[in-house]
Amino acid sequence: MSNNQLLQNLGGVLGTSIDLQQDLNEIMEIIRNKFKEKYINRIESLIQGNRMQAQENPTREIALLQAVKPFLNPNIHLQIDQLIDAMNTFRTFQNISQQVKSVQLQSSGSEEERPLIQDDGVYEIDENCMNSKSVGIGMENGELFIFILLILLLGSSKFNN
Repeated sequence: MSNNQLLQNLGGVLGTSIDLQQDLNEIMEIIRNKFKEKYINRIESLIQGNRMQAQENPTREIALLQAVKPFLNPNIHLQIDQLIDAMNTFRTFQNISQQVKSVQLQSSGSEEERPLIQDDGVYEIDENCMNSKSVGIGMENGELFIFILLILLLGSSKFNN
């Protein structure tokens, strides 16, 4: 007796038809919706909140671009808007990255154990900060991954269905 025939017989005993493929599809949809509800929506909310904060509090460079835009050729207004959007996206990433670092420091407790000023009066300098300043990028190990994820989520319509 085949598995399909066994399922049909079992379905007959239960008074229903058994379609495992349909059931598996429903289970996957439930898992997908739960994952979206629990994680993706929260991530998108965090991104949007930080994005709005970046737009409402422009840097001097962004304010300058916005101020000179009316005096420039209208053909490049779209490019200026795209540049401003890219700058705000990077600021959004920086804000979220800082929030992640803050949570990491709180959970590890390492910030509380190490004094900022040594006994001899010299300020403690974070080694990772020094490395990122010398490189000039400001991205550590996992930050590039977070940045790429944020870019994909900001530009993706896959989760906005």
